Amino acid sequence: MDFLESVKCTFDNLPSYDEGNLVQAVQSLNLTFHEVSKYVTEPMDLEYGRNVIYKSENVEVIVIHLPSMARTLIHDHGLSIGCIFVVAGDFLNVLYKSEEKESNPIYD
Repeated sequence: MDFLESVKCTFDNLPSYDEGNLVQAVQSLNLTFHEVSKYVTEPMDLEYGRNVIYKSENVEVIVIHLPSMARTLIHDHGLSIGCIFVVAGDFLNVLYKSEEKESNPIYD
């Protein structure tokens, strides 16, 4: 079975898409730089390359190539969950928390 077939089979057969199952699925792929490097894309419009290698109704598997010192824009994944597997190099994930402003109603 080739790499993309293995990814599809692994993620199509998950009992649920919670964090534990996602982490276990990614780890079960035994990812290597040699296999993943075929799907690395160089940055074009962003500071990083992004390649969706598998997508279903429940999950999206993406190979991200972050050159040294590259960053993503601050963004929100909403209610989705996910996991990151670093194949080569180091990765720093910074989380930002939105501070909601309290509304102070004006009464006359």
